[in-house]
Amino acid sequence: NEKASSLTLGYLARLASREQWSDSFTQSVYTSLENRVDIDSRGAYVKSNVGNVIWQYYETPVKNTALFLKALAASQRSYSQTDKLLRWLLASRSRDGAWGSTQNTLSVIDAFTEYLSWKKETESDFALTFSLDNAKIETFDFSKNTILSIFEKFLPLSSFEPNTMHTVLFEKDNRNDLVNVFYYDL
Repeated sequence: NEKASSLTLGYLARLASREQWSDSFTQSVYTSLENRVDIDSRGAYVKSNVGNVIWQYYETPVKNTALFLKALAASQRSYSQTDKLLRWLLASRSRDGAWGSTQNTLSVIDAFTEYLSWKKETESDFALTFSLDNAKIETFDFSKNTILSIFEKFLPLSSFEPNTMHTVLFEKDNRNDLVNVFYYDL
């Protein structure tokens, strides 16, 4: 139902992953949610249905996006914009580490926990080498102790010759049999 709130669709998607509902109904719920995904400079998020926002249950784009991520993890469903959903949620965090309210923060942490458990990303073990124009810049080891660490490398503008095409290269050396996904922003 296109008139449903995004929060309602998120909860329906979660229920559909646990119940044996028809594939057509489940697909229509996910399609409705996917149609509400909007992309901005921070990533992708589930916007609210302005005609039906459930304020009593603290519906916000942060909570909607977290619930959608949680539904994807529960149903182990692939979605082409998942990396952008993750990036948007991380970019929406305040300086104090929260997501604006206790409800939002709890929803995001809950969604991240389910997503990381599903993808086994906390068990990743790999070395990531960053190169610019075939010159190795830095290597970072991701393991269970550093998997939630952010590897940042700042290159001054003087590192780049004007009017020249430059190549950025990531080389990943897996040390286990997992997918070992990494996310980057440039």
